[in-house]
Amino acid sequence: MSVPDETQARLDALEAHIAYQNQVIEELSEVAAMQWSEIAELKDRLNRLNNIFQEFEAGMDGEPDQELPPHY
Repeated sequence: MSVPDETQARLDALEAHIAYQNQVIEELSEVAAMQWSEIAELKDRLNRLNNIFQEFEAGMDGEPDQELPPHY
């Protein structure tokens, strides 16, 4: 293999490696975007549940009964 052929082979290998890395970066970017979307949805759900819980707590009448149940 002559020097120009060897250089061309190395360049081809580097180009293939870069193309593969670009593909992997795109895939990782898509996964990250999906995860951020899911995180935002989960935060939304958590906030709604927190609001429901706070409304439930606010709707309770005073102190809970301090009387022991009959089985005590």
